[in-house]
Amino acid sequence: MTNQQQDRFRWFFIGPAVALAAACGADDLVLPDQTEPTRIEVVSGTNQAGSIGTMLAEPLVVRVTDSRARPVSGREVAFRVVSGLGGAVLPDTARTDADGRASVRWVLGESEGTQQVRAQVVGGIDLTASFTATAGAGVAASVEQVRGNGQTATAGSTLADSLVVRTRDAQGAPVGGITVVWTAVGGGSVSAPSTVTGPDGTTGVRRTLGPTAGAQQTVATVEGAAGSPVTFTSTAAVGEAGRLVIQIEPASSSPSGVAFSRQPQVQLVDANGNPVARTGLAVSAEIASGPAGATLVGSTTVSTNDQGLAVFGNLGISGASATYTLNFTAANVAGAISQPISISAGAAAALAMVTQPSASTPTGSPFAQQPAVRLVDAIGNPVARAGVTVTVGLASGSGSLSGTTSVPTDGSGVARFSDLAISGSGDHTLIFAASGLATVVSATVNVIGAPSASTSTIAAPATLPAGVSGVAVVTVRTASGVPLGGKTVTLQMSGTGNSISPASGITNGAGEAAFTISSTKAESKSLTATVDGVTIGPVTVSVQAGPAHASETTADVPDGRRFRETVITVQAYDEFGNIVRTGGAVVSGEVIGGPNEGIQLVVDDREDGTYLLSYIPLFSDDDDDTDRIEILLGGAPIKGSPFSSKIRR
Repeated sequence: MTNQQQDRFRWFFIGPAVALAAACGADDLVLPDQTEPTRIEVVSGTNQAGSIGTMLAEPLVVRVTDSRARPVSGREVAFRVVSGLGGAVLPDTARTDADGRASVRWVLGESEGTQQVRAQVVGGIDLTASFTATAGAGVAASVEQVRGNGQTATAGSTLADSLVVRTRDAQGAPVGGITVVWTAVGGGSVSAPSTVTGPDGTTGVRRTLGPTAGAQQTVATVEGAAGSPVTFTSTAAVGEAGRLVIQIEPASSSPSGVAFSRQPQVQLVDANGNPVARTGLAVSAEIASGPAGATLVGSTTVSTNDQGLAVFGNLGISGASATYTLNFTAANVAGAISQPISISAGAAAALAMVTQPSASTPTGSPFAQQPAVRLVDAIGNPVARAGVTVTVGLASGSGSLSGTTSVPTDGSGVARFSDLAISGSGDHTLIFAASGLATVVSATVNVIGAPSASTSTIAAPATLPAGVSGVAVVTVRTASGVPLGGKTVTLQMSGTGNSISPASGITNGAGEAAFTISSTKAESKSLTATVDGVTIGPVTVSVQAGPAHASETTADVPDGRRFRETVITVQAYDEFGNIVRTGGAVVSGEVIGGPNEGIQLVVDDREDGTYLLSYIPLFSDDDDDTDRIEILLGGAPIKGSPFSSKIRR
């Protein structure tokens, strides 16, 4: 039944109900079955082409509507491959969305030619829609250009026509399902990195040009095909003038009132930055930022030449020493701001820090980062003047400063120190001075004293069960008891079976470095720590055996005699093989095989880690004269269990 026949069939029955509702004045009445699906139609995805065994580029989309053409949501639609052996739809069932749409992907089967998928609404009346696709063998002998070559458009815009190629087989017939790879050369982009040829062998993309004016290319590649790659050439044209750009920046520094040693040049360009050749446009310079009261010197307005370039010749800034920027403007175009320009002025008036000394340093050791200071004028501009002697001393903190404490400035006005060191501990600052100049004080330098074995400590548990972790904390202090942070500490433990984590630690602000320690060997351990060649400790940690463990516990099981007591000695060990010297474990024994099967053994806990298990054999069989004895610790068989005991008469 077709969709049109289905609609007539349903209206045959619901027509009288509609007429009755209209007669009652209920124009907007919705009958119960009006929300049921009455139509399914293909939205997109049919008539595609692809290679056999591959997924089509576009999904299959259907739309389900009711009798009033309204979307029906939440209905299941089943998709089934009708022709095309080996093909598949993923998933094979989809639920309609709020717009009544459901979609799946189609993997073509293994046969060439036309293949078909049918979509059917699940439940209700029979509603179906069909999709077709052409499956090709996927082999193109050649590729050729169809159209789109030689177009011209403004740089940055999309070409008016698509770029199209056609693939053919060895007999010259168009072949579909061939993947074509597209590459934009010289800037810009293509609408898709790859496309698939249709049944007529053609496929194409849209080309958006890059921002740079000139020739740009697009390359279409079909692997293994004659004529590949196919090259399309397009021309990106210059747009209308839109803004100014600074082709050559003014000098980055200059004395006040003097023309820049490097004069600016400003170019007229379009929206994409391509030069626009326009002569006679007046370009003016003005101060964009900097202290108030500054003025420009020289010619502040210059006309563009026949290349659209405005070349300044004697421009400069007169003003206080500071950093400035310039703004270049022209009628009806956007302006351009220069890079910062440093204007220098005045004689040296003070010292300023260039490089701070190290924030922390060991006592008596030269700073890893040595300080440097420079000459500046009254408002902080650097002054390049050689030969000014700068002297350094301690501004705060107790101790002494060593090294070369007087250094002359170099040609850039910088005094660089090379071997300064402070002996002492705690926070210090340095003061730098030169004749007739304001002094400068450094940032704080924390001097780290040497570790002392007598004041440093190791805190660790006195006892530790085997295999159980504990924490050992090493505290590093100077001889005066000042905690030393930032020190690398290594912890050692005597004996075997030890674990220390981390292998080395860095002390915190309280001088502490924490370690996790453990050992599987029950014995007395000696802990020591090493820091900067100083040994701290030792302290003693007694590692004791852990609880008895069945896997390591053993038994001495002798042969027995009828009517005489057989005594078995069990020795408890912990899980690491350490002998256990305490009692309290749950030990049991039973004859589980042999002539005396079923006898429970009597257990005597000696409270020293040994247990005596005993029983009296009553029977001995000529065919089987050996009892098999199972011994459990904590419900688990001990090492070697079950044991054999031969019963003699």
